[in-house]
Amino acid sequence: MRRFPPEILGEIFGFCCSEYGLSVNRKIPPEYFQVNAPTLTLSQTCSQWRDIVISLPSLWSRMTVSFTYPRVCRAKPLIELYLFRSKSAPLSLRLALFEIPRDGPEDTEYLYAMSVLGLLLRAAERWEHVHLDISHYLGFEVGCILFPDSPVISPTCPLLKSLNLTLNADFYIAEDRLWLRSLVENATSLRKLTLSDIDDEIEGSFENNRITSLQSYGDDYDVFKLFPHLQHLDITLGEPRSSGLVGIKPLKLRSTIVKSLTVRIASRNLPRISPVFSSLQLSSLVSLELLIKRGLDIDIGSLMPSLETMFRQSSPPLQSFKIDSGHSLTSTQLLGILSWMPLLTDLSIHVISTVLHEGFLAQLTYIPGSESLPTYASENSTSSVLLPRLKSLEIGIDFETNVEEFLPDMDSIIAMVESRIAHSNSADNNHDDSLVDKLSHLTVLIPYFRDNSERVWAEEFRAVLKKRLQKHMGQGLTCTVTLGETSSGSS
Repeated sequence: MRRFPPEILGEIFGFCCSEYGLSVNRKIPPEYFQVNAPTLTLSQTCSQWRDIVISLPSLWSRMTVSFTYPRVCRAKPLIELYLFRSKSAPLSLRLALFEIPRDGPEDTEYLYAMSVLGLLLRAAERWEHVHLDISHYLGFEVGCILFPDSPVISPTCPLLKSLNLTLNADFYIAEDRLWLRSLVENATSLRKLTLSDIDDEIEGSFENNRITSLQSYGDDYDVFKLFPHLQHLDITLGEPRSSGLVGIKPLKLRSTIVKSLTVRIASRNLPRISPVFSSLQLSSLVSLELLIKRGLDIDIGSLMPSLETMFRQSSPPLQSFKIDSGHSLTSTQLLGILSWMPLLTDLSIHVISTVLHEGFLAQLTYIPGSESLPTYASENSTSSVLLPRLKSLEIGIDFETNVEEFLPDMDSIIAMVESRIAHSNSADNNHDDSLVDKLSHLTVLIPYFRDNSERVWAEEFRAVLKKRLQKHMGQGLTCTVTLGETSSGSS
């Protein structure tokens, strides 16, 4: 290490402190004081390392602070040191676990902790990425304002790019909401927002925003009206914190500028979730992800009508689609969904092995002269094969209960891939490039094995696939097969 030049050591130190340079965490029992300070530790190793670390302000600019008493009070000198040594570097902060003042607004520990928060508020002009978690804070009940210096400290954040807010349902004190509103208005570079929930009281804090990327939980407000510049939306439906609006007429959610949508389904309450899909009208959508929470077994069939409604009333030029369905999706349902996407170029599916065993691959196989047509929007397609513009395919395989019975067919996978690749010998080439684009990227993921027999099959599959496709590698095809870990409890 002594022979490494300072530039290389600086890169190594940056990797060591990439998550945080200082972490003041909560730990049980409360009398223990847990602080992780990798940047400070590196600076105390030797004089050479100290000089390098102190010369790199960015190593001191990442902090996560839990405001539990009296722990955060003891950490104040460290926080001051990190703010000083980070100089003018943009700050990445995670502030969480604000406790309840035991003696109200005059509680000594509370006031001292708020003085620590004040240090960070005074550095607001350097904030770049901030996560504020006040989900457990109940000081509002005793009249405590979370940002008591807000009339004095204007949250002017010209560098702030992303803000993650995990709010308490009782975040109703006017001074705090005004502080948040001022922050959003003055953060001229703020484009990315993650929001735990929103209600009528909080909506006013986001007027005059410039947000283009939003991750949100809940569906009971007009997200496109509140965030008119939105281009990327990631929404979780069915979280317990979401207020129920079953029986209320759903909103019509229209946008002509949203380009990407990620929907995470976290509940079996499909009567509540379905209207959200049917209310969406996104005419410029080019990327869609549909992700079902792991272990959640739902009936996707009941969502199909609302999904189809969304596609028919939007007619989006969708180019990229990802679905991670666990055990919820059948081959027929997947084919039905894909038939609404004639312009798709990138497809990522994470499904159980039975989906690949039921003819799905056959529908993707290009057979010259085939008379089969897409079942939807065929007027937008000039080919008789499903997904004629497909260029990149990712398949994630989740084994079912009986691996011997539901193994994907290697020959079918390879036949499908080969049918979408032009052969070098034009005399033998039945591939019509005007009808079907060439597949250029194939990725197969098998992330987990319950026993060794599944891994043995997967390793054989990888070897056979690579061998059969080797001749196509020089013609523009890339192929990756990634295998995960076997359960530690299996033999």
